Parts: sequence; structure tokens; C-alpha cells
Amino acid sequence: MFDELRLAIRLARREMRQGLSGFGVFLLCLGLGVAVITGVGSVSASFLDGIAADARALHGGDVAVRLTYRQASPKEKTFLQQTGIMSETVSMRAMVWKPEAGDEFGKRTLVSLKAVDAYYPLYGRAILSPAMSLHSALEEHDGIFGAVVQREVLSRLGAQRGDIIHIGDGRFRISAILVKEPDNVVSFAGFGPRMLVSMPSMEQTGLLQPGSLIRRNYRVKLPENISAKSFAESLKTAFPEAGWRVTTADEAAPGLQRFFNNMSSILGLVGLSTLLLGGLGVAGAVAGYLESKTYSIATMKSVGASGRLVITVFLLQIILLALIGISVGLVIGALLPFLLSPLLSGIVPVSLKPGLHPVVLSIATSFGILTALAFSLPHLGSAARVSPLVLFRGYAAPKRLLPGRKTLLATGFAGLGIAGLVLVSIADKRLAWGFLGAVVLCILLFRLVITVLLVVLRAIPRPKHPLLSLALSGLTRPGNPTSGVLASIGLGLTVLCALTLVNANFNDRFQREIPAMAPAFFFIDIQPHQREAFIDAVSHINGVIKYETSPTLRGRIVDINDTPIEHIDYSPDVEWAVRGDRGLTFSASPPEHAEITSGTWWAPDYSGPPLASMTEDVAEGLGIRVGDTVTLNILGKDITVRVTSLRRVNWLSLGINHVFVLSPGLIETFPLTYIATVYTSKDIVDADENVFNTVTSTFPNITAIKVADALQTVKDIAETIVATVGTAAGVTLFAGILVLSQSLRAEMRRKAYETVIFKVCGATRKTILSILLLEYALIGAAAGLAALILGGILSAAFVSVFMELPFTFFIGPAILAVLAGAGLTMAMGLASAWRTLSQSSAPFLRNE
Repeated sequence: MFDELRLAIRLARREMRQGLSGFGVFLLCLGLGVAVITGVGSVSASFLDGIAADARALHGGDVAVRLTYRQASPKEKTFLQQTGIMSETVSMRAMVWKPEAGDEFGKRTLVSLKAVDAYYPLYGRAILSPAMSLHSALEEHDGIFGAVVQREVLSRLGAQRGDIIHIGDGRFRISAILVKEPDNVVSFAGFGPRMLVSMPSMEQTGLLQPGSLIRRNYRVKLPENISAKSFAESLKTAFPEAGWRVTTADEAAPGLQRFFNNMSSILGLVGLSTLLLGGLGVAGAVAGYLESKTYSIATMKSVGASGRLVITVFLLQIILLALIGISVGLVIGALLPFLLSPLLSGIVPVSLKPGLHPVVLSIATSFGILTALAFSLPHLGSAARVSPLVLFRGYAAPKRLLPGRKTLLATGFAGLGIAGLVLVSIADKRLAWGFLGAVVLCILLFRLVITVLLVVLRAIPRPKHPLLSLALSGLTRPGNPTSGVLASIGLGLTVLCALTLVNANFNDRFQREIPAMAPAFFFIDIQPHQREAFIDAVSHINGVIKYETSPTLRGRIVDINDTPIEHIDYSPDVEWAVRGDRGLTFSASPPEHAEITSGTWWAPDYSGPPLASMTEDVAEGLGIRVGDTVTLNILGKDITVRVTSLRRVNWLSLGINHVFVLSPGLIETFPLTYIATVYTSKDIVDADENVFNTVTSTFPNITAIKVADALQTVKDIAETIVATVGTAAGVTLFAGILVLSQSLRAEMRRKAYETVIFKVCGATRKTILSILLLEYALIGAAAGLAALILGGILSAAFVSVFMELPFTFFIGPAILAVLAGAGLTMAMGLASAWRTLSQSSAPFLRNE
């Protein structure tokens, strides 16, 4: 065995001395795929390292306690303060305005308001412009407290540093610009720019009303000898019914971590697509190289070499080249965080911590090696079965031989290894399984398309036009390029087509459908005594066509059927419903447009034990059925309700929808507020402005959220994601082009003799190019059509399952995919043909 390996190494070295022509695409494809996988994994890991390094600052403390509506009791505060240093902040959305001459309210805008105490921040520091300490900027001077704001507030109000602005009943002087807030990652996807004020000044605004949507955060800085986890557990034990959410610094910025994990999963799949598509280039390069070594292999077999020795000789060469390509890809991918770190500084709320990540490098290396093996072994197995009779012209069939069973088994294990790595490396298992299913679907569909195309081409009568007849014959003859070209360009176009359709569906919903049915404004923090006056005010505004109000309170799910929510294995889709407080309301009758899908509504005059109706999607994600019980914590009090019905709601309507609608007589005694939606006519130009000005000037405490601004925030984030994924998809298409060039190069080598025959028979260069042009146009059109079908299927699945939006097939992107496929194939095919036609016929005639 050892002697055979030494012989194989010696023979492999001799073979490599003769050159490795055609392996450029092999190296590029493998290196490109590994670089994308490594780059995506390294950037994601660097972000998560950045979050971990700044965890205490991002979290605001070692342990954080969040309460909605109410503040901590004296007993609760004492418990928090006796172990470490406690800092308290109050957060809410509010309207701010700057008076102007002749207009008491002037310009108004929504801000994310936060009041901080003297201990804030416990970790990190706020960076202001001009440079000063935060607390000196918030001090009171001449009876007016200071405030610091993000620059966007200035542009919206037309204000500058030193101006006086109003919030509720309070007046503030803008003392500095907020450049960086240590514990704020909300600006990454929040509503309204940040404004910081001091805790004493918050009292004078009059906004701290019962029932208003106010969040209080209590952060604790612990001594080094006390574990954050143990302190958090002691809090839960000491106050089991407090209704607060306790987190540690290990859970800092969970939303941001989920975002980067999801982005990493999606981009990682695009990288895998690049690598697997590059596998076709690997297969093409190996097949071409082994074809050129047919006589060498036959010679080795004629002097007694076994098939195993032949496979070992060429496998050693392939592994060596694969390691070179993988190494280049690893270096490029590992450098990506270092290159992006300065570019992303200030764009995202967390700094990258560039570094080498062994797990990422190991996974990318494994992907590269397994891909090289999976796409090379079948060709090696076929080459090992070459007969020595090839040395004697006419004694061996030209067709490709099938690999042996052991080779096919090894190939299968390599494929299973790739599938296993996909499941291990992609955090979202639905995406991972979806990707594997898409790969199988691609293989089956393209195999079907190729088979059907060849059957149809062989079956149709040959046209009378000689050029078209020759083109069709070229596609169906033995050794034709149809399969390789179709697969290479088709798979690249499939990714591009799918991404384009996903983007088109998203833009259609957010630019046309959702704005058409959505309200113009949400209004929150309407006090009960203001409801009638609010309705009277908006109903008399020209252009208002509809308004809705609903009582609201917020509560947190703590138990399901007496099982703590922490022990429930719920779907990731409903994590948003569990993570924080959810809006609650009560009603004697079903909400308008609600569709009861299971169970029944209570009687209009019901006055028994607490009942609830839930939305169908959240109930399904939590495993809740009609008859189950859910315990909600409302203002520190646990209330258990029995679910009697499930409702289907259209969240995209952006109307007033609540996960829980409770039976009357349960929460009316709590300090409720009202929320409202106002719909305006698109035909009245100033309707939105009139609604905004009337409500915010009449009711300074009511917060107005313009739906168009909220949609634009979501749309901007989504467009950034689409652009990022689109760039990665472009890399995939480039890999497809590389594979296409490899296929066409091999094809033109086979066509050399055919071209010589055409020339000898009197065909001009124009005639030969016309034949090839028709040939490649047909292949390109078939590739585009296949990409169209598969891209539509994949995009429909992604939009429906992952984005949970209705899918529409847009014909525009589909036509572009077909044209791109035909055009790209024709252009590259003719470029390759031109080089072949430029060669002299004499060497070929002399050899024959």
C-alpha cells in the first residue's frame, strides 16, 4: 500500500510537470466560492465579537430590568440598589416642536425620548458635539433644562444648537448634538431620532400619564465577585410576579444579533450557491484535463497500472490544486472584515472586531474540499476505466465510461458531507433545509429540461434551411455542449431571477399595495378623557375619510397551560410576540374584518371568567389551541385567560390589530389609553398635513406616527439587505460565467475538427459563425426559460414562507432573464468560436 502511494506521488509529480492547462477556472471557481463563504462567516463573526466586546455598554449594565407603564416599587428599587450601582432611564415616543413667529407650535416631529439619571451610563460614554459631558449638557440654566438630540432632529425642525424646543408642557434648550449613545442600537431600525433629557426635567413635560406607553429600564453594575446570571435569578425568585423582563449582558442587543445571524444565513446560502455552481467548473476542468490524459492513462493501464493507482495519481493532483484555490479563497475571505471595518464605522451601531475565526475557516475549508471531491470523483472513476485499446485507433468506443460503484459511493459520501455542513453552518434550519431542497430541485429540473430539449430536438423534422439544420444537428450530436452550457448559465440566472422576483414582490407590497390600504397616521397615548375631543377634532378635518380608536394596554406572556414561557419550544416566527410586551384590548364583539377560524366569540353581555381571542399565526407558533390557557402579566399582576377563538388578521393592512382581544370586565379597571388610526383621501393634497398639525397642536401629549415614514424606514433597511444579497448573487452569476467559459472552451476544442471540415467543404467564416450563433441562441434561450421556471418556484417559496407575503409573478424580470441567458451565451460562444476560426487548418489535416 505504501509503495503504491509512493509510486502514485512520483507519477503525479511527473504528470504535473507537463502542465495543468485548463485548471485556471478550477482554481477561480473553488477560490471564489470559498472566499464568499469565508467572507460572510468572518464578517458575521466579527460583528458578534463586537457585540460581545461591548456587551455591557450595549446592554447598559451587567443586569437590566425593564418595566412597561409602571415604575419599580421602593422595595424593588432597594433590592436592585443594595447589590450594585443602579441607573434608571425612562423611554417613550413623543412629539417635539419649535415655535416660530406667528405659530405657537411651528415645526413638529416625532422623537424617541429618553430621560436619564445621574448614574447613566454605567458603562461606556455618550459622545457629544461639541465635546462635553452628558450631564453638563442636560443641566438646568436660567430655569430651562438642556437636551441633546441627534442631528436629524435639527434638520426636521429647522433648529440649531441653542434654540428652545418644546415637549409636552416642558421647554428645553438644545445644548449639544448626540453623536453616539452607548446603549442605543434602536437607531438601527427605530422610529424617530433620539433625544436625551435629564430625569428631573421629564416631570415637567406632563407626559408621564397613567397608561401612556412608557418603558422604564433599571440597569445594575455589579461588583466583580457577583455573577450577573445569579443576580438575575435572585431577582426572579424575590419578585416572581413583578412582571418585569430581566436580562444580562450576555443577552445584549438580541435583535441585532438575530439580524446579523439572519443576514449571515442568507448570504451564506448565496456563497454556497456560488461554490456549488463553481463545482460545475471544477467538474469541467477535471473532465477536460483527464480527456487530454486519455493516452497517458491508457499507457499506464497497458503496463499493469490498476484503476486504483490511476485514480490516486490524478486525485493527488486535484487535491493539491484544490488546496491552492481554497487557500487563496480563505485569505481573501478572512481579510474582508479588516477591509469593511472602517467603511461600516458609523453606519451600523456596533464596531467590527476583525480577527481570524478558526471555526469559520474550518467550515469553509471543508466545503471547498468536499466540493472538489464531489465534482471530481465521477470523472476520475470514468478515467480509471479507460481501456489500453485506446492506444490503437478504432478499438475503443469514444463515449464516456461510467465510474465504478466505489467511486459513486465516495461521491455520495462527499455530497452528504456538504449537506451536513449546510445544516450545521446555517443558523436558520428552515433556510438550510430549503436550500438543500432547492439544490435537489435544480438538479432534477435541469436534468429534465436537458433531456426534454434533446428529445424534442431529435424528434422534430430537420428544417430545409441548411444553417438551422446544422445548428440543430450540432446540439444533438454525441459530445454536444448542451448539458454543460445549460447547467452553468442556467443556474447562475436562476439565482438572479429568484432574487429579482423577491425584490419585485417586496417593492410592490411596500410601494403600491400596503400604502393603498394603510392608514395615514397612528396616534398613541390618547388619554380616556381626550378620546371624544380627539374624534371630534379629526372628524372635522377635510380629507379624513375614516378613523378608528381602540382601548389598549400592554401585557407579557408568562405561562401557557401553567408552563413557563421559557420552557415552551415555540416557533422563531413568533419570537416577537414572546420577547416583550404585547398590546391588549377588550371587546364585546369581534373586531371589524376579523375572520374567526376556530372556536366561537363570547356573548355580547358576557360577564364570566376571563376569556381571550388570539390571532391564528401567533397561536400556531406557540402551540396554543382553543381551550388552552394563557397567563398574562399586566402591570405586575398575573391574569390567566382561556382562549375561546382564533382569528386570522391581515397584518399588512396596518390597521388596529391586537394579538389578544380579551372579554369585557377584565382590564377596564387598569390605567388604559387609546390608540387611533386615521385614513385620509389621496385626492386632498394637504389632508395629511392638516391632520398632523391639528392633532399635535391640540393634544401635545398625543404622539403621531406617520405610517409613510415607518414604511420608508422598513423599506430602506430591506433595500440595503436586497442590495447586499444582490451583490453576492452577482458573484454567483460571475461563477456561472466562469463555468460557461470552461464549457465553451472544451466545446470549441471538440469543434476544431468540425470547423476544419466546414472550411475544407467551402464554408466561409460568416457561415460557420451563423451556425454557431443559432446553436448558442437556442441553448441560451433554453437556459433562460429553465431559470425562469426554477427562479419563479424558489422566489415564490421564499416570499410565501419566509417573508409571509402573497407572491406575484412579474413578467418583466422573467423576460430579462431569458434575454440575458441567450445574449450572454451567444456573446461568449462567438468569442470562443472566433479564436478557433482564427487557427490554421493545416495542423489538423496533417495529423489526420
